[in-house]
Amino acid sequence: MKRKNLKKAVSFMLATLMAASAMTQALAVREDPPSEAHIDSSWTMYLVPNAHIDTAWQWPYEDTARDVISDTFNRAITNLKSNENYKFTMSASKHYEWTKEYYPEMYEDVKELIANGQWDNPGGQVVEPDLNLPSGEALVRQSLEGQRFFEREFNQMSTVGYVPDTFGFNGQFPQILKKAGMDNFVTTKLNWQQQNTERDSDIFKWKAIDGTEVLAYAPMKDYVNIYSDSQIVNALKRNEQTGKETGVKKALGMMGNGDHGGGPDSGQYARVLQQDGSDAVQGANVEMATITEYFNSVRETEDLSKVRTVEGEM
Repeated sequence: MKRKNLKKAVSFMLATLMAASAMTQALAVREDPPSEAHIDSSWTMYLVPNAHIDTAWQWPYEDTARDVISDTFNRAITNLKSNENYKFTMSASKHYEWTKEYYPEMYEDVKELIANGQWDNPGGQVVEPDLNLPSGEALVRQSLEGQRFFEREFNQMSTVGYVPDTFGFNGQFPQILKKAGMDNFVTTKLNWQQQNTERDSDIFKWKAIDGTEVLAYAPMKDYVNIYSDSQIVNALKRNEQTGKETGVKKALGMMGNGDHGGGPDSGQYARVLQQDGSDAVQGANVEMATITEYFNSVRETEDLSKVRTVEGEM
């Protein structure tokens, strides 16, 4: 009993600390960047419905396998089947492995949605790992096992390094990503800094200490954000700040619920369709997409020659 109460007390303290940090970071990134950009229909905001799952945080991983995955995947499947334009992004091969083992009918739905492009499996890792303490060998094997699973089960490997909720990024990670087949990278946790809180742009090239580069994006809001009209306009402008223009007219945002899973609800999906091309977003396109679709699109259509480079640890 004492051990159980101690665990509850520790969990409560962790949750309190995280909540305090969240309030601090809410002001970390400037939402109204200095920009003279004129937003119109030539600009596109890509919103990525997602549900980040902490495999084990304030709950044992048995809870994740039993409850969190079932609830999250059921919601996503229901939403995606209701509208062929709806998308969903979910990482971590272990979560898919548990789905296959414990919910085989649900797993077949997931495979079908991945095959038709509505569901995306980024990350190429077993779980979304810490990137500071594990050895290089551990990180390489995360990708080896994750990518093997995705290729075997879905006939496609991940092309996006996906750690929206990881804090701190070692300077050699781009090399590991690239060699594991991932040329792109995304996180929202660069927003949680108490120093260096302003960025010249949210899109950048991340260069490892060996010189390997990946294309990276740090959305201005967390992975659980539901973007307002003004936030969409500002997200577009953040890559076109005065004197620091990138020329990139495609911005990225993540939307949904996370940690204990969840994902967007039906009303949040529907809102994105209402925002597309509206006067409230100055006529910009607002497109529902997977994380892979964003990077594929920006690489295919945008001139990235002015995109800044960040070197080493972040």
